[in-house]
Order: sequence, then C-alpha cells, then structure tokens
Amino acid sequence: GYSAYETLHIDDNTDLANSSSSSSFSLPYGSFRIDDNINLANSSSSSSSSSSSTPTNVSQSSSTPTTNQPSSTQNSSTQNSSTQNSPPVLTEEQKKQQEQHNAQLLTKFKFQEVEKRVVQSSDMQLWLQSKSYQTLNSWLHTLNSATLSKSNFHYSSSSIPTSISLLLNLLNSIDQILTQVPPLPGQMRYGNTAFRDFHSLFSSTLPSLLSSFPLPAACIKELSGYLLDSFGNKTRIDYGTGHELHFIIFLYCYYAVGMVESKGEELGMLVGLVFKRYLEVARRMQQRYGLEPAGSRGVWCLDDYQFVPFILGAGQLVGNEDGIEPKGILEVGKVKAFAEKYLYMGCIEYILSVKKGPFFEHSPDLFNISGAASWEKINKGMFLKYNDDVLVKFPVIQHMLFGSIFPFH
Repeated sequence: GYSAYETLHIDDNTDLANSSSSSSFSLPYGSFRIDDNINLANSSSSSSSSSSSTPTNVSQSSSTPTTNQPSSTQNSSTQNSSTQNSPPVLTEEQKKQQEQHNAQLLTKFKFQEVEKRVVQSSDMQLWLQSKSYQTLNSWLHTLNSATLSKSNFHYSSSSIPTSISLLLNLLNSIDQILTQVPPLPGQMRYGNTAFRDFHSLFSSTLPSLLSSFPLPAACIKELSGYLLDSFGNKTRIDYGTGHELHFIIFLYCYYAVGMVESKGEELGMLVGLVFKRYLEVARRMQQRYGLEPAGSRGVWCLDDYQFVPFILGAGQLVGNEDGIEPKGILEVGKVKAFAEKYLYMGCIEYILSVKKGPFFEHSPDLFNISGAASWEKINKGMFLKYNDDVLVKFPVIQHMLFGSIFPFH
C-alpha cells in the first residue's frame, strides 16, 4: 500500500507511541518534537518530508561543520573528517531545555535493554500483523522519499547539523577501532577471530562513544543494543542483512527520540551521508576480518552482505542528472566514475572489487535487474524484493531486537 515515488508525509510531532499531545524544544542540537505515537504512514496534520523549509538548529550557524565533495579516490577511513567536532558548550538556558527534553523522553518511553521477541516460526504471523512491521516499512519509504533523485553529493556543500555530525563522528570512531585491532595472521576457515577482539573493544568503548549524545543514559543504553548488533555477530563471526537492518532501526530510534528534523534535508542526510559512511565502515570490517555472509543465498542474492543501499540507491538514481540508465551498471568505467556519488553504483563497484569472473555469473540477479526500463521500476521492485527476502524471513527476524522506542506491538 505504499508508493515509493509519492512524497511521504510525516507527522509534524514525530510520534510513535500513542499520544495526543506534543512538546517542542529548541535545543542546541536542533528543534526537537517529542511524541509517543510516531506514525509515519497515516497522519492527519502532516508536513511533507520534501519541504523546502530549513530546520531551526540554533547551533548550526556557528558550530556545525561543512563537507567538501568527496573524491572517488579518497580513503573511506578519512572521509567526513571535517565533522570531528565536539558538542557545543551549552548556556544555562540550553542546559535547562535539554533537561526538560530528556525529562519528556523519560516520561514518554520506558527505556529498556533491547531483546528478541520473535523466538519461533509461529511468532512470524504476529510480526507481520504488528505496528512495528508497518512502522519499519514506513521508515524505509520515508528515507527513500527523502533522498529520491538526490545524490550523495547533494549534501556536500550543506551545513551539517550537529545531530548528523554526531553520527558521522561515531562512525569515524568505530572505523578507528577497526584500525586498532589488526587481523590475526594465518588462514582461518570461518573468518578471522580477531573480529571478536574488535567486537569486545567496540562494546566496551560504546558508552564513551555515545557520551556526547544529548539523551538520557537509559535511552543511550537502548540505542547501544541496535548499534552493537549493526556490526556483525561476535560468536558466529558473520555479518548480513539482519545486521544492516539493525542500523536502519537505530537510525529510526534516533529520529523517534527527536534527534532529527522531519523537515529540510536532515532525513536525506541520514542516507546520503550517514548510511553511506556506515557502508564504508561495514565493508572495511567485512574485508578486514573475512566475515562470513550471514544468510547469503550465494549468487542468487543481490549482495552477500547488503540490501538496503540497493533500495535507496535506486531511488537516488530516479531522474538522475548524469543520465545513468539501469544498464549503466554493466559499464565498469561508469561505475567507478559515479561510485562515490550514488549508493547503487558504490554497491556495484564493491562487488566488482571482491568478486571475480563475468558479472552475469557472480551477480545474475543484478545483471537481470539492469534490463529494467527505468530506475522507478527498480526502486519499486527492490521494496518488494526486500520484503520477500528479508522482512518475512524467520531466519532474519528471529534475531531482530525490540525495545521501548521500536516495540513489538
């Protein structure tokens, strides 16, 4: 029932739990609205996510960084280095506003440690009929709408609000932890066991990494559960679409607690800047430790590890200014030229770097999809395929985590 090409409308009071009242605060991190019932799909008084209005981030003009257009040759571990800024020093009035904001959150949400709720195959029917399933679909379509026909470079000259730079700083820090834990020498059958050392260090460091987030400690602890599982499984030494999905839920929770504006460019930045950076770090992690693809169907899947960038990346390419048609992914030169600019092309470049042989042999699904008439058709088809291959699959959903922000209704 969702159209990937219509402008989705988001409730102004960004509400996801069932409440009739909302409160708005102008904090040094942005103008936040907190509500219980964040319903992204069905709103009565809504504003378009593609609105041209600018979010009122009071610290934006003085303390937020800008980024330059990234070069295709730039090392991923150094990208977005310009965002390495500390949170602004708060005035007494701003401190009071932040305390009031956090008090509202503690009232609206009963923060908890995230947990698995789909424990047997019969629970899948409950999942598919749940509000959470609808919310997740709505969130994916919202992100798609926010970045439709916009490349990653669309945000390169924009002033980045602190809410976005906090996430970029976080991902840069995780990348640095990867550097601190080199892979162990020698051949290992199921991935390099140094990954477990990385995961342990990441887990122990996470509280300090999130300490700059202007949120209650209980909220940060709940967010941590999603973030930790966004970077693979320590025991199995693997990574797959379920881990990627937890990062999407992490972004949703970040939005649901009021950290991201629904107007202006911030939702698009979650895709073109933040999710892009996440992919860079995740790919480095995959290669560094030789992670097993979790749940991969071999050649009969889009990619051994990722799926969401193909959805959002196809949306970026709808009506693209560079005249890239679906069959353009078969041209290696074109793929390399636009890998930094578009998520979809970046995915293809990565596949070409890690797989050998003819493209139609190692990636038959993507090869067949390149024959589609338009990116609009691919974008719509990717949503359907994602639902069939990920969201309705018990082997994936059995590992999904739920809490108070993204509850199992």
